[in-house]
Formats: sequence, C-alpha cells, structure tokens
Amino acid sequence: MSDRPQPVDVAARVLGLLVFLLGVGLIVWVFRQAELLYLAPPLKLPEPVAAPVLPKGSAGAVAPATGEAIGKAAAAVGADLATTVSRLLSLLLMALAGGLTASLGLRLVSALRRNL
Repeated sequence: MSDRPQPVDVAARVLGLLVFLLGVGLIVWVFRQAELLYLAPPLKLPEPVAAPVLPKGSAGAVAPATGEAIGKAAAAVGADLATTVSRLLSLLLMALAGGLTASLGLRLVSALRRNL
C-alpha cells in the first residue's frame, strides 16, 4: 500500500471539515443575532389610557378607562412579548442546529482518522 492518502479520503476529510466549519458559522451567527437582540432599545409600553374628565362635584370618584383603549394597549404588549419569545426560541433552535452540525463534522473527521 502506498503512504499517499486516497482521493476519497481527502475528499471525505474536506467534507467533514466543511461541515464542522458550517456548524461553527451557525453558532457565530446565533451569537451575533443574540447580541443585536440585547443591544436593541427596549420596547416602549403603550401610553396610559387617559381617564375622562369628571364633573367638579364628584370628588374622589375614579373614572373607568374605556375597554377599547385597554384592549389596544394589551394587544400591543402581547404582540411585543410574542415577538421577543419567538426570537429567543429561534436563536435557541439555531444554536442547537449549529452545535449538532459542528459535532457531525468532527465525527466525520475522527471516523476517517480511525480508519487510516
């Protein structure tokens, strides 16, 4: 047998290395996206609902806020919360995918070394 590696071995090593680098690239991308998420300005809460003006003779009475205004404010907060949670879950999923891809690349390269 010759000491020169077979072309298939070289191609498999290169493929394993490329898969590993793809996984590392995914992890770097996830960390960059997380950094951008944390550097983004905080979400603004909706303005408080203005209470209607009460007549002078009703001291101490509190005017109820309108249901429509409260509903709009709650919907805005809920939408912002859903957006943030979905971003965090997608970052978690991408980090998992990057880690598994990098692990697969390392296993491919190490399997080739054991066979030589």
